[in-house]
Amino acid sequence: MFSARTANAGYLQQIHDRVGRMLEAKGDQATMRLELKQALQTLDYQPDPDKRGGLQDLSSDARLNLILETNVRMAQGYVYWKQGQDEAILEAFPAQELIRAEDRAIPRDWPGRWAEAGGQFFDGGRMIALKNDPIWTEISAFGLPYAPFDFNSGMDVMDVSRDEAIELGVLDSEDPPPLPEDRGFNEDLELSAASLDLKLRLALAQSMGDEAEIRNDVLRLKNQPETWQSLKLPPLAQITPAPAPARDSPQEAEQKLRAGISLKTPLGEKVEFGPLLLDHIKDRDQGRRIIDLPFAEAAVREPLEIWRFQKRDRYIKTFELESGKKTGALVVVVTGNNVLTFQRARLNDLNKSRKGELLFAEA
Repeated sequence: MFSARTANAGYLQQIHDRVGRMLEAKGDQATMRLELKQALQTLDYQPDPDKRGGLQDLSSDARLNLILETNVRMAQGYVYWKQGQDEAILEAFPAQELIRAEDRAIPRDWPGRWAEAGGQFFDGGRMIALKNDPIWTEISAFGLPYAPFDFNSGMDVMDVSRDEAIELGVLDSEDPPPLPEDRGFNEDLELSAASLDLKLRLALAQSMGDEAEIRNDVLRLKNQPETWQSLKLPPLAQITPAPAPARDSPQEAEQKLRAGISLKTPLGEKVEFGPLLLDHIKDRDQGRRIIDLPFAEAAVREPLEIWRFQKRDRYIKTFELESGKKTGALVVVVTGNNVLTFQRARLNDLNKSRKGELLFAEA
């Protein structure tokens, strides 16, 4: 829970608690604002006389409303985003549109921001992208892939179905849906410290203790998992892919899974494809994913990388299709070495799954 230029950890916790109560409908904004003012009084906070009553006065109604509203909307945005990271939802609604949900007297230039970040426009200017496209973090002042994207923005997102996305050209009919992401609420949360003086920086670092650090003028949370970037590995697009295997028919793939497949990994372990996987995908698959079973088998037999994240192993491999397009496969293995799920994926999506403990990397 951050508030720009607020360095007192106790006060940040007070904000966190009030936002939680608002989300649980245990207090209204006016009451929470009053309690935060009282908390600032106990800290002997005194605003700069020249800035009293404005946004730079921590005790002003304008500032407190902005803090409470932004944090509540950010939490709501995260919940909506998290619910959308379900395989079945991503299959049915792989894209979303940036929309104005609330009018503003002086609206920001969101089409300009969208274009500057590399976003494409569809159907006469609609700002649409796949749900886990990097564009969503690029347009966000907070570096997060969900609304509100900026202070008091009035912006939100709306689902776009697979059929409409194909019709508009957002994706091709044979393209896989986005991979589900599993970031926590505070993952990648950052705060610029460039404008803070030395005294405030020291106070901020001391108040956050072991939870965060200031590096290169940016406040970041500590104890984040290793990633392909932190380990200085190349992006998947720069790695030579393997030839794509022939796909199974839906009937062939289902028969193989019912019979069970046992494969040995480069780590000397056996991984089982069987009823657990079939039960997981049968209600989510529309015949598109199960035919890619040979991609998953190849990813386990000869993976490019194996990562362990949140007690699950992720097998990753890249392929080149007959069309020349590059694609990848992700296989998720749970306790007992049983495959829970697999999915063919775009390389940019697959890069996001390269985090945790790197167990194996192809030489």
